[in-house]
Amino acid sequence: MARPPRITNRERILLALDGAHEYATRYEMPRRFSQRGLAHRLGMAQSHVSRAMNGLLEQSLVTASRRRVAGEKRRVNAYALSQRGQDQVVDLNAAIAATTVLTIGPDGTLEQHALDGLVAGWNKTGQNTEPLLLADLIRGAETHDGMPVVEPPGAADESAGEEDISAEAVGLHLELAEMHASSGRAEAAIEHLLRAATLHRLRGSAEGDARCRLAAAVLGSPLAEPRHLRIGIEMVRDQGDRIRLTLDLHELWARMDRAAADAWLLDHLRPAWDGGRCRHPLPLLGHIGFRIAAIAEPDEAQAVLTSLLARFEQAGDGPGIAVCRSRLAAL
Repeated sequence: MARPPRITNRERILLALDGAHEYATRYEMPRRFSQRGLAHRLGMAQSHVSRAMNGLLEQSLVTASRRRVAGEKRRVNAYALSQRGQDQVVDLNAAIAATTVLTIGPDGTLEQHALDGLVAGWNKTGQNTEPLLLADLIRGAETHDGMPVVEPPGAADESAGEEDISAEAVGLHLELAEMHASSGRAEAAIEHLLRAATLHRLRGSAEGDARCRLAAAVLGSPLAEPRHLRIGIEMVRDQGDRIRLTLDLHELWARMDRAAADAWLLDHLRPAWDGGRCRHPLPLLGHIGFRIAAIAEPDEAQAVLTSLLARFEQAGDGPGIAVCRSRLAAL
């Protein structure tokens, strides 16, 4: 019988950082790999995350670097697993999969299984079985004869009680959607985005509802109403958010007519770019410039990238400089 591994917040943080190394050369890191994002995802106080992270850094299990992080105006510390940390996560996942657990069988009696055998069945029914969730499942389970008693993740009645429409609940669904989308689990991401859209609607925010449905549509969810193709740009007041919604709409329209979608996007992004003289913060300016360069004619793309390179050099932004130079070389 394989006993469950010891799962403390230390192990939970390691599991939550799995996959962060894939963003080492990207312009921006997902928010879930920052202290604030980890605290949100793990349900921990940020001070507790910081204390645990200091120990992991001392043990050379994680690395830290100042990075641009989605949703943050300034660079913040972002974290990733070191090679030693990745090795520990591999061992931890193997120990979790081999754990002997009890579950309630069809006749109401307890059955004994290795957890990985149950996971194979849960996957077929669309249950979320990411390693961190399985670790929390074992960690919080009641025990019988020393074995955790588990049920499929999400099997509890989620409709019981009043629905939580707090901003924290909306944020949690958006964080989970980002996590699933970056891992290639589009259907799970769509589910959380649509839940966030519903909560926005219940909170009286038609704008938030539209944003979430647009993001879900980009991942392949059908739009219930065509008005959601326009409502985002019509309602959003902040120019930065307007630009991000413009990019989302472009992805939708490009499926129907790529040339028309690119022409439409250029019409909306050129005023926001204004030769690079606009006062957008550098992360947003990078989003605008790189997208223009990707779809514009070579001469315009070169001018945009050259201007953007100067801004990155002025700010001392190494990753931005590297991306600009790489794209200029490819023209």
